[in-house]
Amino acid sequence: SLFSLPLLPPPAPYIPFLPTPPLFHTGLPPSPSLAVAPSARLLLLPYSGSLEVWRLGSSQHRSGALGTVLPLSEQPEKVLEVAAKQGERIVCSAIHPEGSYLAYSSCSRLRLLRLSKVEGGAPSLARVPVQGAGIALQLSLYTAEGGDRLLVCPVAGGVTVYALGEGGA
Repeated sequence: SLFSLPLLPPPAPYIPFLPTPPLFHTGLPPSPSLAVAPSARLLLLPYSGSLEVWRLGSSQHRSGALGTVLPLSEQPEKVLEVAAKQGERIVCSAIHPEGSYLAYSSCSRLRLLRLSKVEGGAPSLARVPVQGAGIALQLSLYTAEGGDRLLVCPVAGGVTVYALGEGGA
């Protein structure tokens, strides 16, 4: 089953028993705390109510002494921030390796956004419809032989893969 309660051993007699809420295990690894789009040099920072996309800085220096902080020739820059609707909490998120798509799932909806013109200026965002995708526990964006894909692990269980194109997913 998708959800199961772990079996916990009884507490040792010398440790006072403190009631705790049950732990749920989904069988999926936890969502990463951040995601990187290496080709676009972008970093996705998810928060409970918003997502931030940053462009990574760079340095002319390739090495230094152990513990040395290399000087940056280009500073990191916040590219965009996407906020969930008021009162919604972001459950999981993903960014495409080339920085062309951003996806997130809140407690009530899944959003897929196409990013354009990330190089050198403010990007434009376009919402991409995802037919039949409910709330997700885990998301992944990647490129396969046939094009870009969105992998969704919905709350109901299973895995669904969507092909991404001009008309939607």
